[in-house]
Amino acid sequence: MSKLNTSNTHVPSYQRHWRSKLSILQSLTPDNADYYKQQAERVTEYEMANDYWNAFTCMELKRGTCSSICIHNGESHERKHDFVMRPWNRKYREVKGDFREWDDIGWLSYFVATSTSLHVVQICDGKRSKMNQRRISSFIDALIRNKSIEKLVIDADIGTHNYNKLGALFEHNPNCKLVLADLDNIKMNSAKAIAALLRQSNRGINRIKALALNRSTCTMCNDTVFRTLAPSIRWMTDLQALTMFYNYIGPESAAALGQALETCQHPTLKRFNMRHCTITRGTMNYIVQGLTDCQEITHLEMINIQPGLRSEDLELLASFLSRQHRLQKLDLAECFIGDEGIEALSTSLPHHTSLQYLNLRYNDIRTSLPMLARNICDLPIQQLQLGCNNIDDNGLSSLTEMLTRTSNKTLNILSLSGSDITATGLRTFCPFLQTTGCHLTCLDLYSIPLHDDAIILMADILKNNTSLRYMPFDINELTERAWSAISRTLCNCNSAQDVIMSNHSLRGTDLFVRDQIPREVLELFRMNEEEDTRVTILLKLLYSRCEISPLEPFNFERKYLPLVISFYSRARRTLRCLRWNDYRTITLTKRELKASELGSIFNCMKMHPMTVSMSTTKKRKRYSYDSEQDENDEEEYSTYEDNVSSVDELSNQGTYEDNVSGLPWEEPSYGFL
Repeated sequence: MSKLNTSNTHVPSYQRHWRSKLSILQSLTPDNADYYKQQAERVTEYEMANDYWNAFTCMELKRGTCSSICIHNGESHERKHDFVMRPWNRKYREVKGDFREWDDIGWLSYFVATSTSLHVVQICDGKRSKMNQRRISSFIDALIRNKSIEKLVIDADIGTHNYNKLGALFEHNPNCKLVLADLDNIKMNSAKAIAALLRQSNRGINRIKALALNRSTCTMCNDTVFRTLAPSIRWMTDLQALTMFYNYIGPESAAALGQALETCQHPTLKRFNMRHCTITRGTMNYIVQGLTDCQEITHLEMINIQPGLRSEDLELLASFLSRQHRLQKLDLAECFIGDEGIEALSTSLPHHTSLQYLNLRYNDIRTSLPMLARNICDLPIQQLQLGCNNIDDNGLSSLTEMLTRTSNKTLNILSLSGSDITATGLRTFCPFLQTTGCHLTCLDLYSIPLHDDAIILMADILKNNTSLRYMPFDINELTERAWSAISRTLCNCNSAQDVIMSNHSLRGTDLFVRDQIPREVLELFRMNEEEDTRVTILLKLLYSRCEISPLEPFNFERKYLPLVISFYSRARRTLRCLRWNDYRTITLTKRELKASELGSIFNCMKMHPMTVSMSTTKKRKRYSYDSEQDENDEEEYSTYEDNVSSVDELSNQGTYEDNVSGLPWEEPSYGFL
């Protein structure tokens, strides 16, 4: 490396501190490991690199707080832990006033080799230049000594000699996943080196458990690259996951892949994933034939297969699924299967007793939904994705009948987005939400033209539902009448009993358009997000300004007065801990809360004087202590109001979530308390 220019002419001020400490970089080489070990404890960030963010990445590795890095030769830092290798171009740097030299990645290599917290490493090209294979070689030498790598992403052609070095990395990290993220930029010589790397079973390379082959989109050149790599899979006897994204898989490539899978028989393969791949006629035959003897598959994903799965492909896939018995996830989204294909596939699903996830989005399902519902009614499915299939009211009725008849207790997520459902169809679905067997936590109704009547109907049904957390739907066409119904469902302010019996589980509808949701409804959703339901009810009681009356059905006879005292004591503490911007709809003041407390106690003594007398006499000592504690609270509150003089000082006291959990809760604690 040439000597650095020590003059400060045209040097930005933020670079001068770095330039004064850069002389040590001239003596650092990746081979001088003893020097790095001696200087590691007292080295500063100025001596690690000639760029602030590069030095920051090195310091994070030194502290053990960096779990992933990305090394590339781009022009800027796009992510937090990017290490940029800038090209050597003195003329360009002088014109731009940038006198930064090459980083020799010495300290980066040292900390990568000794790190125990680093799990993900990505090597990629810059936007305008390719990776310098000579300079990345020293980084590979350090990388192969690390024993904590779980995922290696190569998004560049690092050269034949560097691929040959990676064998030692997988010997030290047998669970490391290899992702070849850009097959388009890999030359044939490098492809042969990768294939040889995968075939080196004598060096432990067959212990790789996850392999991803991505982005071979060209139909001529890079189909040859994929065809070169596919036969090497037969040597990977411990392979558990095979992923292919954005690939063009022609007949020859599919034949090579299928033959490799069939020859090895891969008894450990559990995940097979194809996404956004283009296949030709007859390709699926080779792939399914290769997977026939893989009896341990639990996750099968074929998403957005172009130009779609044909009828002969679906017959082969249905035959393959009928022989699998451990399938847990089946994802066939955006494959344009149609009703005939769904009928063929649904006959192979009933014996999958461990199926938990089924995704059939964008498959034009209409008349075949009743048959599908009958075949999956007894399966322990937790997530069912049926969105964007033009499902009408009749299809929803058959699905509702299946869910109600079987009392499905495992279904948690149901997606019906983009369907042709009306308010009439929702009226037939609502009885399922009221059953005790309904455990739905998310009901996706997005992109369905629902108006006020349908939303009001759903709001009335959800008053007694305690499981549903999220219900996304379009809110563009809703009026104030629909929002009022939702507000009454979340918090019915008629009485304290109605507040307690409101819905405290629904947390959101459409989080992407918060500006269009009324403030009071949005804050009621936020109240439901509290982890403790008792806190949610207390906040809603403060919001509603309802007094606790002794005539309410939750009267606890002799325990009523301690209940009132306990509630208002906690309410004072909660109101004190609220910041001005936590819940702006809660406008209750300290005087109003005190008046409400006195009113509740007066009504209690007026309606049940003997009960109050017996209660206070029996536990005089205990509740006299509570009374003294309340007086101390009042004094503390007055002092607090006198001392806090600004909103900023009030904010420094801590948020409601920080303080309310540590406050004492007076016993007895009953019901919502």
